[in-house]
Amino acid sequence: MDIGYLGAFLGGLLSLLSPCSAMLLPAFFAYAFSRPALLVARTGVFYLGLVTTLVPLGVFAATAGAFLSQQRGTLLTVVAIVVIVFGNRTLVGRLPVLAELVISENTKSHKRYA
Repeated sequence: MDIGYLGAFLGGLLSLLSPCSAMLLPAFFAYAFSRPALLVARTGVFYLGLVTTLVPLGVFAATAGAFLSQQRGTLLTVVAIVVIVFGNRTLVGRLPVLAELVISENTKSHKRYA
C-alpha cells in the first residue's frame, strides 16, 4: 500500500495532535519563538530530532508486524499449545517444574536449620 508523500505529511500533522507530541509543543514554541530569526532553524532541528527517534521505531514496528503476520499460523499454534498445557496443569493442580523448585527450596531451608 503506497500512501505517497501527501498521505505521509498529513499523517505527520495528525500525529502532532496526539497526547505525546502535544506535550512537547509548548516547550518547543517557548524555545523557538524567543528569537524569530532562528525559528526555521530551530523548527528543523526539532523535526530532525523527532524523525531520528520515531522513524526507527516505526521501521522496527513494521518489520516486527510483517514477521508476525507471516508467521501467524506458527505463532497461533505455539501459543495454543502453551495455553492448553498450562490449562491441563492447572486442572491437575500443579506445575511439576514449580513444584520441584518449591521442594528444592524447602529442602535447602531445612538442611540449613538442621
